[in-house]
Amino acid sequence: MKELIKNLLSKIAPSFYLKIKVKRFIKNGGLKKSVWGGGILELEIQKAVERVLPKANNNPKLYQEFIEYLVGVYLSIGVTPEEFCVYRLEPFISHKEVAKYLPSKDQDITLMSKYNWEKAFIEAEDKIAFYNIVKPFFKREVCAIYGLEDKACFKDFCEKHKNFIFKPNCSFSGVGIRVIREEEITNLGASSLFDNLFVTTSGKEVDENSLYLKLLNGARSPMFILEELIQQSSWMSQWNKSSVNTVRISSIRTKDGIFNIMPVFFFGRSGVEVSNGHFGGFAVAIDKQTGVLLTDALSINDGETRSTKPNTNAPIKGEVIPQWREALELVEKAHQSLPKHHHFMGWDLAHTDNGWVVVEGNWSGSLSISQAVFGQGCRAEYEELMNKI
Repeated sequence: MKELIKNLLSKIAPSFYLKIKVKRFIKNGGLKKSVWGGGILELEIQKAVERVLPKANNNPKLYQEFIEYLVGVYLSIGVTPEEFCVYRLEPFISHKEVAKYLPSKDQDITLMSKYNWEKAFIEAEDKIAFYNIVKPFFKREVCAIYGLEDKACFKDFCEKHKNFIFKPNCSFSGVGIRVIREEEITNLGASSLFDNLFVTTSGKEVDENSLYLKLLNGARSPMFILEELIQQSSWMSQWNKSSVNTVRISSIRTKDGIFNIMPVFFFGRSGVEVSNGHFGGFAVAIDKQTGVLLTDALSINDGETRSTKPNTNAPIKGEVIPQWREALELVEKAHQSLPKHHHFMGWDLAHTDNGWVVVEGNWSGSLSISQAVFGQGCRAEYEELMNKI
């Protein structure tokens, strides 16, 4: 009988039913629970208040109303408080408008409903496995380190490439990625550097200050890969020289072909080696037909925007990504080369003097940043394409 009443209320008076659901959720300690993606709901709400509605801190009634509003949005639509901030939505905007956005939860669940998704996830998130599948599109040397027995391979790579990229395998959001410089190899020696970078699973005690632990903060695997440094083109370098600036093209394989959704250009901050949003980088929307930059640059971390290119007064809007047609063709060919169970892929590409290269692929390639810089949701477009798989 209770379930029957609950179902009737949800259909007849959804707003009233949601209010009851929210209050019960909060009363039962729901704010202490983790949300999709791992954050704690209460902490995300506090940050959202600071960023979106700071005046609520001095208004207890408004503060409580906003808490209940954000909880309602999460319970009914799946958009977390953090995503609400990333999308730069207005406080108390209607649920109908929020529902136009595609949260990571719904994107992931949709992908997880597809045949053989576990294999697709492992192959995409495991950088070594992914490299082996799409090796021709990397167009640079990569060395996989599986264990201590690979020290000779590591030393050979150091001899051949005086500067290179270190990436923990299965890391995410740029965690642990850094450039190994020639002076570091010279100072430590290749053998000692290898020992510092690799920790065996034998249980021996590790110095808490070891370079490995600093690099692998947050990573999920003891294996790592070494990549030949990408020499980006002068057009890319003008945006920021310390990072490899990239384009994210998210592609979906359907029965009608491969389609792209909301491409984004990323450039890093001066002195930072990673260009993605988690490290304060800027994102700009790209017209997927022409490669023209459509918006001002947005930093997802703090919401900072800029309308001009770094070190110049030239406007960002109207700039054109070089060889855009070639970038789209590379993504199409790379996606076609993947096994059939790879329905979606977020491709990070870098532009060099010799054309485009793949930096890496991302299984879900979160579309949150894309929706933020485009200033609109992509739920309808995404669901339409996924239904054609």
